[in-house]
Amino acid sequence: MLSRRLPLRGADLVILGLDAECGGGREGCHNGVVALECGGKLSADRLTEALARFLEHSPWPAARLARPFPWGALSWTVPRGRLEPPHVRRLTVPSLDAETLVRLAEDELNDRIDPWRQPLIRFLVLDESAGERSALVVAFSRPLMDPHGAETFLVQLDELDRSPNGSPWVCRPVFEPPLDARPLRVRGPIARRSQGFLRAIAAVPPLSLGRGVREPGRVRIRRALLSDTTTPRAHRETTFRLAAVGKAVNRLWQRRGLPDIPFLIPVSVDMRPKGERGPTFGNYLTFHFARFLPSETGDSRELASRLRLQMAEALREGSIDAHWVSMEFTRYRTLRGILKEMAWARNGGDPFSFNCADTGEFAPGLDQFLGAPVRRAFHAPAVLPRPGIGVFFTRYRGLEGVTVCWVEGVLNESEAQEILDGVVDELGGERAP
Repeated sequence: MLSRRLPLRGADLVILGLDAECGGGREGCHNGVVALECGGKLSADRLTEALARFLEHSPWPAARLARPFPWGALSWTVPRGRLEPPHVRRLTVPSLDAETLVRLAEDELNDRIDPWRQPLIRFLVLDESAGERSALVVAFSRPLMDPHGAETFLVQLDELDRSPNGSPWVCRPVFEPPLDARPLRVRGPIARRSQGFLRAIAAVPPLSLGRGVREPGRVRIRRALLSDTTTPRAHRETTFRLAAVGKAVNRLWQRRGLPDIPFLIPVSVDMRPKGERGPTFGNYLTFHFARFLPSETGDSRELASRLRLQMAEALREGSIDAHWVSMEFTRYRTLRGILKEMAWARNGGDPFSFNCADTGEFAPGLDQFLGAPVRRAFHAPAVLPRPGIGVFFTRYRGLEGVTVCWVEGVLNESEAQEILDGVVDELGGERAP
Protein backbone atom coordinates (compact mmCIF):
# COMPACT_ATOMS: atom_id res chain seq x y z
CA MET A 1 0.00 0.00 0.00
CA LEU A 2 1.33 3.43 -0.97
CA SER A 3 2.13 5.92 1.77
CA ARG A 4 0.00 9.08 1.72
CA ARG A 5 2.35 11.35 3.65
CA LEU A 6 5.94 12.40 2.91
CA PRO A 7 7.70 14.79 5.32
CA LEU A 8 9.56 17.64 3.60
CA ARG A 9 13.34 17.51 3.74
CA GLY A 10 15.55 20.32 5.00
CA ALA A 11 16.33 21.90 1.63
CA ASP A 12 12.61 21.78 0.70
CA LEU A 13 11.84 23.74 3.85
CA VAL A 14 14.55 26.32 3.18
CA ILE A 15 13.02 26.96 -0.25
CA LEU A 16 9.64 27.56 1.41
CA GLY A 17 11.30 29.86 3.95
CA LEU A 18 12.99 31.88 1.22
CA ASP A 19 9.64 32.29 -0.55
CA ALA A 20 8.06 33.54 2.68
CA GLU A 21 10.87 36.06 3.34
CA CYS A 22 11.96 37.11 -0.15
CA GLY A 23 9.13 36.17 -2.48
CA GLY A 24 7.85 39.68 -2.99
CA GLY A 25 4.47 38.99 -1.39
CA ARG A 26 3.23 36.91 -4.34
CA GLU A 27 0.90 33.96 -3.82
CA GLY A 28 2.21 30.42 -4.13
CA CYS A 29 5.73 29.09 -4.32
CA HIS A 30 8.31 29.81 -6.96
CA ASN A 31 8.51 27.27 -9.77
CA GLY A 32 11.21 25.32 -11.49
CA VAL A 33 11.06 24.56 -15.19
CA VAL A 34 12.66 21.84 -17.26
CA ALA A 35 12.33 22.04 -21.05
CA LEU A 36 13.01 19.54 -23.83
CA GLU A 37 13.34 20.37 -27.53
CA CYS A 38 12.40 17.32 -29.59
CA GLY A 39 12.99 16.43 -33.23
CA GLY A 40 9.61 14.70 -33.57
CA LYS A 41 6.02 14.95 -32.44
CA LEU A 42 5.25 14.28 -28.78
CA SER A 43 2.01 12.47 -27.96
CA ALA A 44 0.05 14.13 -25.15
CA ASP A 45 -2.02 10.94 -24.81
CA ARG A 46 1.10 8.82 -24.24
CA LEU A 47 2.30 11.33 -21.67
CA THR A 48 -1.04 11.27 -19.84
CA GLU A 49 -0.96 7.46 -19.79
CA ALA A 50 2.61 7.38 -18.47
CA LEU A 51 1.67 9.82 -15.70
CA ALA A 52 -1.34 7.71 -14.69
CA ARG A 53 0.88 4.63 -14.50
CA PHE A 54 3.49 6.55 -12.52
CA LEU A 55 0.90 7.29 -9.83
CA GLU A 56 0.47 3.54 -9.35
CA HIS A 57 4.04 3.47 -8.04
CA SER A 58 4.39 6.88 -6.38
CA PRO A 59 1.60 9.33 -5.46
CA TRP A 60 3.65 12.49 -4.88
CA PRO A 61 2.87 14.31 -8.16
CA ALA A 62 -0.78 14.30 -6.95
CA ALA A 63 0.02 15.49 -3.42
CA ARG A 64 -0.52 18.85 -1.70
CA LEU A 65 1.42 20.65 1.00
CA ALA A 66 -0.13 20.15 4.44
CA ARG A 67 0.56 20.72 8.12
CA PRO A 68 -1.66 18.38 10.18
CA PHE A 69 -1.53 20.53 13.31
CA PRO A 70 -0.34 24.10 13.97
CA TRP A 71 2.73 22.58 15.62
CA GLY A 72 3.08 19.66 13.17
CA ALA A 73 5.67 18.97 10.52
CA LEU A 74 5.13 20.14 6.94
CA SER A 75 4.59 17.26 4.56
CA TRP A 76 3.32 16.29 1.13
CA THR A 77 -0.07 14.66 1.69
CA VAL A 78 -2.12 12.77 -0.88
CA PRO A 79 -5.87 13.50 -0.91
CA ARG A 80 -8.20 10.60 -0.30
CA GLY A 81 -9.87 9.00 -3.29
CA ARG A 82 -8.70 8.52 -6.85
CA LEU A 83 -5.36 10.09 -7.72
CA GLU A 84 -5.59 12.64 -10.52
CA PRO A 85 -2.58 12.71 -12.89
CA PRO A 86 -0.90 16.10 -13.45
CA HIS A 87 -2.51 18.23 -16.13
CA VAL A 88 -1.17 18.00 -19.69
CA ARG A 89 -1.89 20.99 -21.91
CA ARG A 90 -1.23 21.14 -25.64
CA LEU A 91 -0.45 24.29 -27.62
CA THR A 92 0.33 24.77 -31.32
CA VAL A 93 2.71 27.57 -32.28
CA PRO A 94 3.62 28.82 -35.78
CA SER A 95 7.34 28.31 -35.23
CA LEU A 96 9.10 26.47 -32.44
CA ASP A 97 12.26 28.57 -32.37
CA ALA A 98 14.44 29.24 -29.32
CA GLU A 99 12.77 32.61 -28.65
CA THR A 100 9.27 31.05 -28.58
CA LEU A 101 10.36 28.27 -26.23
CA VAL A 102 12.00 30.73 -23.84
CA ARG A 103 8.91 32.98 -23.85
CA LEU A 104 6.60 30.08 -22.99
CA ALA A 105 9.03 28.81 -20.34
CA GLU A 106 8.88 32.30 -18.81
CA ASP A 107 5.09 32.06 -18.69
CA GLU A 108 5.35 28.75 -16.82
CA LEU A 109 7.85 30.23 -14.35
CA ASN A 110 5.62 33.17 -13.58
CA ASP A 111 2.39 31.19 -13.16
CA ARG A 112 3.27 30.32 -9.59
CA ILE A 113 2.07 27.02 -8.18
CA ASP A 114 0.27 27.12 -4.85
CA PRO A 115 1.44 23.85 -3.25
CA TRP A 116 -1.35 23.97 -0.64
CA ARG A 117 -4.16 23.91 -3.20
CA GLN A 118 -2.88 23.17 -6.73
CA PRO A 119 -1.27 20.25 -8.58
CA LEU A 120 2.47 20.32 -7.94
CA ILE A 121 3.49 19.56 -11.54
CA ARG A 122 2.05 20.56 -14.89
CA PHE A 123 3.03 19.79 -18.49
CA LEU A 124 2.87 21.89 -21.62
CA VAL A 125 3.35 20.11 -24.97
CA LEU A 126 4.24 22.50 -27.80
CA ASP A 127 3.73 21.57 -31.44
CA GLU A 128 5.08 23.39 -34.46
CA SER A 129 2.22 23.89 -36.92
CA ALA A 130 4.47 23.98 -39.98
CA GLY A 131 6.86 21.18 -39.03
CA GLU A 132 7.44 17.95 -37.16
CA ARG A 133 9.10 19.39 -34.07
CA SER A 134 7.71 19.44 -30.54
CA ALA A 135 8.84 20.69 -27.16
CA LEU A 136 7.91 19.89 -23.58
CA VAL A 137 7.86 22.41 -20.75
CA VAL A 138 7.43 20.96 -17.26
CA ALA A 139 6.73 23.36 -14.40
CA PHE A 140 6.95 22.09 -10.82
CA SER A 141 6.81 23.48 -7.31
CA ARG A 142 10.44 23.93 -6.28
CA PRO A 143 10.11 22.40 -2.81
CA LEU A 144 8.93 19.14 -4.43
CA MET A 145 12.15 18.20 -6.22
CA ASP A 146 15.53 19.45 -7.34
CA PRO A 147 16.80 19.57 -10.96
CA HIS A 148 18.24 16.05 -10.88
CA GLY A 149 14.97 14.75 -9.45
CA ALA A 150 13.08 16.43 -12.30
CA GLU A 151 15.39 14.75 -14.82
CA THR A 152 14.85 11.38 -13.14
CA PHE A 153 11.09 11.93 -13.24
CA LEU A 154 11.22 12.35 -17.03
CA VAL A 155 13.44 9.28 -17.40
CA GLN A 156 10.98 7.22 -15.35
CA LEU A 157 8.03 8.41 -17.45
CA ASP A 158 9.91 7.36 -20.57
CA GLU A 159 10.64 3.95 -19.03
CA LEU A 160 6.95 3.48 -18.32
CA ASP A 161 6.05 4.47 -21.87
CA ARG A 162 8.50 1.93 -23.32
CA SER A 163 7.20 -0.88 -21.08
CA PRO A 164 3.44 -0.95 -21.70
CA ASN A 165 2.84 -4.40 -20.21
CA GLY A 166 3.36 -4.62 -16.47
CA SER A 167 5.82 -2.78 -14.28
CA PRO A 168 9.14 -1.91 -15.91
CA TRP A 169 10.97 -1.97 -12.60
CA VAL A 170 12.28 -5.25 -11.23
CA CYS A 171 13.33 -3.29 -8.14
CA ARG A 172 11.27 -0.33 -6.94
CA PRO A 173 13.06 2.95 -7.70
CA VAL A 174 13.97 5.31 -4.88
CA PHE A 175 11.19 7.89 -5.09
CA GLU A 176 11.66 9.31 -1.60
CA PRO A 177 14.88 10.52 0.05
CA PRO A 178 16.17 8.34 2.89
CA LEU A 179 16.21 9.64 6.43
CA ASP A 180 19.46 10.39 8.23
CA ALA A 181 20.24 7.19 10.14
CA ARG A 182 22.28 8.96 12.83
CA PRO A 183 20.53 9.18 16.22
CA LEU A 184 19.34 12.50 17.62
CA ARG A 185 22.15 12.66 20.18
CA VAL A 186 24.64 12.69 17.29
CA ARG A 187 22.74 15.04 14.96
CA GLY A 188 21.94 17.65 17.62
CA PRO A 189 25.53 18.84 18.24
CA ILE A 190 26.27 18.76 14.49
CA ALA A 191 23.25 21.00 13.81
CA ARG A 192 24.38 23.50 16.47
CA ARG A 193 27.72 23.84 14.68
CA SER A 194 25.86 25.08 11.60
CA GLN A 195 24.74 28.19 13.49
CA GLY A 196 28.34 29.16 14.18
CA PHE A 197 29.34 28.62 10.56
CA LEU A 198 26.45 30.80 9.34
CA ARG A 199 27.32 33.62 11.73
CA ALA A 200 30.93 33.54 10.53
CA ILE A 201 30.19 33.60 6.79
CA ALA A 202 27.76 36.51 7.11
CA ALA A 203 29.62 38.63 9.63
CA VAL A 204 29.11 41.35 7.02
CA PRO A 205 25.53 40.94 5.67
CA PRO A 206 25.50 40.47 1.88
CA LEU A 207 23.91 42.81 -0.61
CA SER A 208 22.20 41.97 -3.90
CA LEU A 209 21.10 43.87 -6.97
CA GLY A 210 17.52 43.22 -5.83
CA ARG A 211 17.86 45.32 -2.67
CA GLY A 212 15.25 48.08 -2.52
CA VAL A 213 13.20 47.00 -5.56
CA ARG A 214 9.66 47.89 -4.48
CA GLU A 215 7.64 46.44 -7.33
CA PRO A 216 9.42 43.39 -8.76
CA GLY A 217 8.13 42.25 -12.13
CA ARG A 218 8.17 38.97 -14.05
CA VAL A 219 10.96 36.45 -14.08
CA ARG A 220 12.78 36.55 -17.41
CA ILE A 221 15.19 34.19 -19.17
CA ARG A 222 18.14 34.66 -21.52
CA ARG A 223 20.04 31.67 -22.94
CA ALA A 224 23.21 30.97 -24.88
CA LEU A 225 24.75 27.73 -26.15
CA LEU A 226 28.42 26.83 -26.49
CA SER A 227 30.10 23.82 -28.05
CA ASP A 228 31.67 21.92 -25.15
CA THR A 229 34.35 20.55 -27.48
CA THR A 230 35.73 24.08 -27.86
CA THR A 231 35.36 25.10 -24.21
CA PRO A 232 38.65 24.70 -22.28
CA ARG A 233 38.47 21.82 -19.80
CA ALA A 234 39.56 24.04 -16.89
CA HIS A 235 36.62 26.33 -17.60
CA ARG A 236 34.11 23.49 -17.06
CA GLU A 237 34.78 23.36 -13.32
CA THR A 238 32.04 24.72 -11.08
CA THR A 239 34.46 27.04 -9.29
CA PHE A 240 35.58 28.66 -12.55
CA ARG A 241 31.99 29.16 -13.65
CA LEU A 242 31.14 30.76 -10.32
CA ALA A 243 34.14 33.07 -10.70
CA ALA A 244 33.03 33.96 -14.24
CA VAL A 245 29.54 34.85 -13.02
CA GLY A 246 31.02 36.94 -10.20
CA LYS A 247 33.15 38.84 -12.70
CA ALA A 248 30.15 39.57 -14.95
CA VAL A 249 27.98 40.68 -12.02
CA ASN A 250 30.76 42.91 -10.68
CA ARG A 251 30.73 45.10 -13.81
CA LEU A 252 27.13 46.04 -13.08
CA TRP A 253 27.89 46.20 -9.35
CA GLN A 254 30.53 48.87 -9.92
CA ARG A 255 28.32 50.93 -12.23
CA ARG A 256 25.66 51.06 -9.52
CA GLY A 257 28.21 52.20 -6.96
CA LEU A 258 27.65 49.30 -4.57
CA PRO A 259 30.25 48.74 -1.82
CA ASP A 260 33.08 46.21 -1.98
CA ILE A 261 31.64 43.82 0.59
CA PRO A 262 31.80 40.03 0.12
CA PHE A 263 29.51 38.30 -2.32
CA LEU A 264 27.73 35.37 -0.63
CA ILE A 265 26.54 32.57 -2.93
CA PRO A 266 24.95 29.21 -2.01
CA VAL A 267 26.54 26.31 -3.90
CA SER A 268 24.28 23.24 -3.89
CA VAL A 269 25.89 19.92 -3.04
CA ASP A 270 24.02 16.85 -4.31
CA MET A 271 23.79 14.16 -1.63
CA ARG A 272 23.10 11.37 -4.12
CA PRO A 273 25.86 8.74 -4.27
CA LYS A 274 27.97 9.39 -7.34
CA GLY A 275 26.79 7.41 -10.34
CA GLU A 276 23.42 6.57 -8.79
CA ARG A 277 20.05 7.97 -9.82
CA GLY A 278 18.96 8.69 -6.25
CA PRO A 279 15.51 9.85 -5.11
CA THR A 280 13.07 11.49 -7.51
CA PHE A 281 11.31 13.71 -4.99
CA GLY A 282 12.71 15.98 -2.33
CA ASN A 283 15.56 18.46 -2.75
CA TYR A 284 18.30 16.00 -1.86
CA LEU A 285 20.80 18.80 -1.37
CA THR A 286 22.94 20.54 1.17
CA PHE A 287 24.91 23.76 0.68
CA HIS A 288 28.33 25.28 0.72
CA PHE A 289 28.42 29.07 0.98
CA ALA A 290 31.06 30.61 -1.28
CA ARG A 291 32.22 34.15 -0.59
CA PHE A 292 34.59 36.58 -2.26
CA LEU A 293 34.94 40.32 -2.72
CA PRO A 294 33.71 41.96 -5.94
CA SER A 295 37.20 43.44 -6.26
CA GLU A 296 38.67 39.92 -6.39
CA THR A 297 36.93 38.99 -9.64
CA GLY A 298 39.53 40.38 -12.05
CA ASP A 299 41.33 37.05 -12.62
CA SER A 300 38.83 34.20 -12.90
CA ARG A 301 41.48 31.47 -12.80
CA GLU A 302 42.99 32.79 -9.57
CA LEU A 303 39.57 33.29 -7.97
CA ALA A 304 38.51 29.77 -9.03
CA SER A 305 41.58 28.37 -7.26
CA ARG A 306 40.65 30.20 -4.04
CA LEU A 307 37.04 29.02 -4.29
CA ARG A 308 38.28 25.44 -4.69
CA LEU A 309 40.29 25.80 -1.49
CA GLN A 310 37.20 27.20 0.27
CA MET A 311 35.20 24.11 -0.66
CA ALA A 312 37.98 21.80 0.50
CA GLU A 313 38.15 23.65 3.82
CA ALA A 314 34.36 23.41 4.21
CA LEU A 315 34.60 19.64 3.82
CA ARG A 316 37.41 19.41 6.35
CA GLU A 317 35.64 21.51 8.98
CA GLY A 318 32.32 19.73 8.43
CA SER A 319 30.21 22.79 7.60
CA ILE A 320 28.51 21.17 4.58
CA ASP A 321 27.31 18.24 6.68
CA ALA A 322 26.36 20.60 9.52
CA HIS A 323 24.07 22.59 7.20
CA TRP A 324 22.54 19.33 5.94
CA VAL A 325 21.70 18.21 9.48
CA SER A 326 20.59 21.64 10.68
CA MET A 327 18.05 22.11 7.89
CA GLU A 328 16.23 18.96 9.01
CA PHE A 329 15.44 20.59 12.37
CA THR A 330 13.35 23.36 10.74
CA ARG A 331 10.31 21.21 9.93
CA TYR A 332 8.29 22.32 12.98
CA ARG A 333 8.89 26.05 12.48
CA THR A 334 6.61 28.61 10.90
CA LEU A 335 7.47 29.45 7.29
CA ARG A 336 9.15 32.73 8.27
CA GLY A 337 10.89 31.01 11.16
CA ILE A 338 12.61 28.52 8.87
CA LEU A 339 15.40 31.05 8.14
CA LYS A 340 15.96 31.79 11.83
CA GLU A 341 19.71 31.10 11.60
CA MET A 342 20.01 33.32 8.51
CA ALA A 343 19.24 36.43 10.53
CA TRP A 344 20.72 38.72 7.88
CA ALA A 345 17.93 37.68 5.44
CA ARG A 346 15.05 38.70 7.68
CA ASN A 347 13.10 41.97 7.57
CA GLY A 348 14.13 42.97 4.06
CA GLY A 349 17.70 41.70 4.11
CA ASP A 350 19.29 39.86 1.21
CA PRO A 351 19.81 36.11 1.64
CA PHE A 352 22.50 35.93 -1.07
CA SER A 353 24.25 38.16 -3.56
CA PHE A 354 23.14 36.09 -6.56
CA ASN A 355 22.31 32.49 -7.44
CA CYS A 356 24.55 30.20 -9.45
CA ALA A 357 24.30 26.46 -10.11
CA ASP A 358 25.80 23.88 -12.46
CA THR A 359 23.47 20.90 -12.89
CA GLY A 360 25.97 19.01 -15.05
CA GLU A 361 25.01 16.60 -17.82
CA PHE A 362 21.26 16.47 -18.37
CA ALA A 363 19.82 12.97 -17.75
CA PRO A 364 22.54 10.89 -19.43
CA GLY A 365 20.97 8.31 -21.72
CA LEU A 366 17.73 10.20 -22.32
CA ASP A 367 18.18 10.39 -26.11
CA GLN A 368 14.45 10.03 -26.73
CA PHE A 369 11.35 10.96 -24.76
CA LEU A 370 8.13 9.10 -25.54
CA GLY A 371 9.59 8.11 -28.91
CA ALA A 372 10.62 11.64 -29.96
CA PRO A 373 14.38 12.34 -30.32
CA VAL A 374 15.59 14.90 -27.77
CA ARG A 375 17.75 17.62 -29.34
CA ARG A 376 18.33 19.99 -26.42
CA ALA A 377 17.34 20.38 -22.78
CA PHE A 378 17.67 22.96 -20.03
CA HIS A 379 16.62 23.95 -16.51
CA ALA A 380 15.39 27.37 -15.40
CA PRO A 381 14.34 28.19 -11.83
CA ALA A 382 12.34 31.29 -10.92
CA VAL A 383 14.75 33.45 -8.94
CA LEU A 384 13.26 35.50 -6.11
CA PRO A 385 13.16 39.32 -6.09
CA ARG A 386 16.04 39.17 -3.62
CA PRO A 387 18.66 38.50 -4.97
CA GLY A 388 16.83 38.93 -8.30
CA ILE A 389 19.36 37.22 -10.58
CA GLY A 390 20.82 33.77 -11.11
CA VAL A 391 23.03 32.09 -13.72
CA PHE A 392 22.64 28.36 -14.37
CA PHE A 393 24.60 25.84 -16.44
CA THR A 394 23.37 22.63 -18.10
CA ARG A 395 25.08 20.32 -20.63
CA TYR A 396 23.37 18.13 -23.17
CA ARG A 397 24.80 16.20 -26.12
CA GLY A 398 27.90 18.28 -26.67
CA LEU A 399 26.34 21.66 -25.92
CA GLU A 400 26.98 23.87 -22.90
CA GLY A 401 23.88 25.85 -21.97
CA VAL A 402 24.16 29.11 -20.02
CA THR A 403 20.86 30.46 -18.69
CA VAL A 404 20.41 33.83 -17.00
CA CYS A 405 17.20 34.26 -14.98
CA TRP A 406 16.35 37.67 -13.59
CA VAL A 407 13.45 39.65 -12.17
CA GLU A 408 12.22 42.70 -14.04
CA GLY A 409 13.02 45.80 -12.03
CA VAL A 410 16.24 44.27 -10.69
CA LEU A 411 17.82 44.22 -14.16
CA ASN A 412 16.69 45.37 -17.55
CA GLU A 413 17.10 43.33 -20.73
CA SER A 414 20.34 44.95 -21.83
CA GLU A 415 21.90 44.39 -18.38
CA ALA A 416 20.86 40.73 -18.40
CA GLN A 417 22.32 40.31 -21.88
CA GLU A 418 25.53 41.97 -20.71
CA ILE A 419 25.87 39.48 -17.86
CA LEU A 420 25.15 36.57 -20.21
CA ASP A 421 27.72 37.81 -22.73
CA GLY A 422 30.28 38.36 -19.99
CA VAL A 423 29.91 34.80 -18.68
CA VAL A 424 30.00 33.27 -22.17
CA ASP A 425 33.11 35.27 -23.14
CA GLU A 426 34.87 34.20 -19.93
CA LEU A 427 34.07 30.52 -20.54
CA GLY A 428 35.48 30.64 -24.04
CA GLY A 429 34.44 28.29 -26.80
CA GLU A 430 32.35 28.75 -29.91
CA ARG A 431 28.71 29.79 -29.73
CA ALA A 432 26.25 27.25 -31.11
CA PRO A 433 23.17 28.33 -33.11
